[in-house]
Amino acid sequence: MSGITFPTCPTGSTLKIYITGKLTVDSNAWFGPGDGGDPLTTVGKPINLQVYSSAANNAGDVPPDSNAMVNIQSNTGFIGVIYAPKAAVIFNSNSDSFGAVR
Repeated sequence: MSGITFPTCPTGSTLKIYITGKLTVDSNAWFGPGDGGDPLTTVGKPINLQVYSSAANNAGDVPPDSNAMVNIQSNTGFIGVIYAPKAAVIFNSNSDSFGAVR
């Protein structure tokens, strides 16, 4: 999933994203509900953005398969829930996150 711009969702709405492959959130981006401000004071709640991935890495893949990962790039704000039990989930440098990852 690349080069896609998500619309701003109305306050209180919920967005669920289901993916089977790679998800990359580009550097210097905001990915989550709210205004893109400080994750600890923004209006959005993590449960309002849910990402589900069925992508799977083989046990022991080092580095992980680049087509089976959720990759949050540098300087990115993320508020949400990521459920990707068999995929690599990578938060790069200077990324702010608030929510849960499994």
